[in-house]
Amino acid sequence: MPPLPPPPPSPPPRPSSPLLNHPKPPVFDASLLKHELNIPPQFIWPDHEKPSLHEPPPLIVPPIDLGAFLSGDPLSVTTATRLVDEACKKHGFFLVINHGLPWKETLSFRYCDDGGSSNVVEEYLVSTMGEDFRQFGRIYQDYSEAMNNLSLRIMELLGMSLGVGPTHLREFFEGNESIMRLNNYPPCLKAHETLGTGPHRDPNSLTILHQDNVGGLQVFIDQQWHSILPNSQAFVVNIGDTFMVST
Repeated sequence: MPPLPPPPPSPPPRPSSPLLNHPKPPVFDASLLKHELNIPPQFIWPDHEKPSLHEPPPLIVPPIDLGAFLSGDPLSVTTATRLVDEACKKHGFFLVINHGLPWKETLSFRYCDDGGSSNVVEEYLVSTMGEDFRQFGRIYQDYSEAMNNLSLRIMELLGMSLGVGPTHLREFFEGNESIMRLNNYPPCLKAHETLGTGPHRDPNSLTILHQDNVGGLQVFIDQQWHSILPNSQAFVVNIGDTFMVST
């Protein structure tokens, strides 16, 4: 009896990461849901949290010139520090302009593999969505790294506003863990029954939001909701619960 052929080699183990080990989330096809009259129950909010028909008043959020602050100009540093201090004590929100991320390239970073960084974000997208999403994963990876660098520059500004100097918080948060999220809110035939994201608190230290021109971001201050109007040249920044407790 001839010997049996050897078994095929086992595939190499996939990279191990907390991101890669998460169960696959449910997927909803927005192109189909926007024509659907019956909204999935996951998207229907309680009556007391449903959107109001009345437009809330706008929140006055100061624009902070981050580029001028980082230049070291004394007047710019003093102005930015004062504005951030006032905003964080009042409601925790401010805008960052001249942040160093060109808008044309913000969502279209070119990927250059220098072998010096982990591609865990790219591999996570490939593992959950398939090989067709590898290029998107590379762009996502680059954008995540750029936003992480921006967060450290903002930490310099927050450190100055707290009186501990520009390097104290930056050094503390270097090597931090971040969450990158893309929110897509398709048109809805029953918009009065749902919200993109409901009322919540941010449990993290810092949130950086890239708004589109549609708007919808609201902040609850002094027992009333206020809108933060879109600014195409700015990121919306807010401090979270962890930062408030830490400081």
